[in-house]
Amino acid sequence: MPNKILLIDGSNHAFRMFHAMPKMTAAGKHTGALLGFVNLLKKLENDHKPEAMIVVFDEGASFRVALYPEYKGHRPEMPPELREQWPRFRELVEAWGHPFLAIPGVEADDVIGTLAQRFASPDREVLMVTGDKDYYQLVREGVYVLDLKEDKVVDEAEVRRYFGVGPAQVIDILGLAGDASDNVPGVKGVGEKTAAGWVAKYGDLEGVIANAGAIGGKRGESVKAEAEMARLSRILVTIKIDCELPLTDEQLLDHTRDTEKLRALFLEWQFRSLLKQLGEEAPAAVGAVGETANQGLGHRPQPLPHHRHHRGPRPHHRRAAPGGEGRGAPRHRHRDHVLRPPRRQARRPLPGLG
Repeated sequence: MPNKILLIDGSNHAFRMFHAMPKMTAAGKHTGALLGFVNLLKKLENDHKPEAMIVVFDEGASFRVALYPEYKGHRPEMPPELREQWPRFRELVEAWGHPFLAIPGVEADDVIGTLAQRFASPDREVLMVTGDKDYYQLVREGVYVLDLKEDKVVDEAEVRRYFGVGPAQVIDILGLAGDASDNVPGVKGVGEKTAAGWVAKYGDLEGVIANAGAIGGKRGESVKAEAEMARLSRILVTIKIDCELPLTDEQLLDHTRDTEKLRALFLEWQFRSLLKQLGEEAPAAVGAVGETANQGLGHRPQPLPHHRHHRGPRPHHRRAAPGGEGRGAPRHRHRDHVLRPPRRQARRPLPGLG
């Protein structure tokens, strides 16, 4: 069985954990997204036994803004509760023993694309851990998308099932349809399904533009009139695979856990179950909301909420028993403390991706 390297879209999952976890604080500081991220790392390690895991975050404005100033310009400000936790993800990941990459002006997509190109080989599989379908363009033999939200591994056959074309043509589809999540415009009035049909018929974006007359009607006129915007959109959605990286292969494959640093972080954040794994007991903290026993390492994961805007525990739950975790805090009876194993659908397993 080939070795596996997991490339984690850290920014994507930090937001996901923030919305999935209940509001938690320690000494007045929010900690819920950090606890969710610990659970994510542990789940990935337990499920996949990777050779290495590399966590990648966005940092600063993308170079794409210079090409199109409105790129991602519609996104709201980061919630202050998450912004408060944002600098701590690096501390957590590096203490846990994984490389952390955040390159100014370069998006996580591009760093992951470069790493996938760098590490995929006949004896090593690369799993890109993300829910972003832009990554489908990178899929090939030995390089797959691991979508935890949909509970699936995406190979070339799955890309063709979803888009109707192969991975190399995904950027042509997104050039025409745009990408609302990143504020990439595409051609007005053209959706993914329509764009996929055109690309399947005419081969690529340039083929579609050349056949705008054959398409006819308002859509054909739009393709003809907005051809340059479609070309620019195609550039904006294309993931780079040749970024300069600050770490050597040896550093990227290193996994050295800093137990003392983890202990200090878990004490600060009142992660009692995790501290217990390190042989340490957390002192009681007045007003702190610690994680419950089943949130720590070595415990079976429980589901995330079905709705991404879950607001946490209802106020009428009874209080924890004396001596329990999070004394004085509501006992959380909901099941959103760690990653939810989504409903499994029967699918053909991929060789080597057990």
